Amino acid sequence: MQGGSSSVSSYLSHKAYRKVLLHSSKYPHLAVNGILLGKRVPDDKEPGESKVWKKAKKLAVGNLFIADYLPLFHGHTLAPMLEAGFMMVPFVLFAMLRS
Repeated sequence: MQGGSSSVSSYLSHKAYRKVLLHSSKYPHLAVNGILLGKRVPDDKEPGESKVWKKAKKLAVGNLFIADYLPLFHGHTLAPMLEAGFMMVPFVLFAMLRS
């Protein structure tokens, strides 16, 4: 970044926070892996969005709102498992937007 400084804050929803904590506390002896699902708060906040997005409407433009967490696996990270996890993301997002 050139010139002045700008900070971007990220906000974790209660649902995402609970899932991260539950996944890591279920397997405290292993590394856990998952995907944080969210998006940056845009300039134009459309009123017809999902319930999850309505919670982010009070955030400043440009901040990151993490709405959900997709737990993938625990232990060693293997490329095929990681690829399969990323292939599930569109289906989870579709279900999230419908709720």
